[in-house]
Amino acid sequence: LRTFLYLEDATVAFWRVLLAGSAGVIYNVGSPSPEVSILELAQRVPAAAGGPSCVVVNSQTPPSSSTSPARTCPDISRLQTDLKFSVQYGLDEMIARTLEWLRLDAN
Repeated sequence: LRTFLYLEDATVAFWRVLLAGSAGVIYNVGSPSPEVSILELAQRVPAAAGGPSCVVVNSQTPPSSSTSPARTCPDISRLQTDLKFSVQYGLDEMIARTLEWLRLDAN
């Protein structure tokens, strides 16, 4: 499971850390929710684009890897508390905004 952060939110968080963060303090930048699988993300994109699902799932289980965590959900409480950061864009809005940008870029 993974969480995703829109680039605009990440940029705001990085600037807050650079301008107001305390020296030597570690700030995790990310989104605490929603946690989704790559499969769920792959299903949401064509749905948001208004097209048919084109997701093909390989039924073979990949070998497990000790270098890839099962979950990646950052604890951003310090960023939220100390630097008053909050995520502005949810996953569905991120997908919609990215698709709109791609449509505009294609024209």
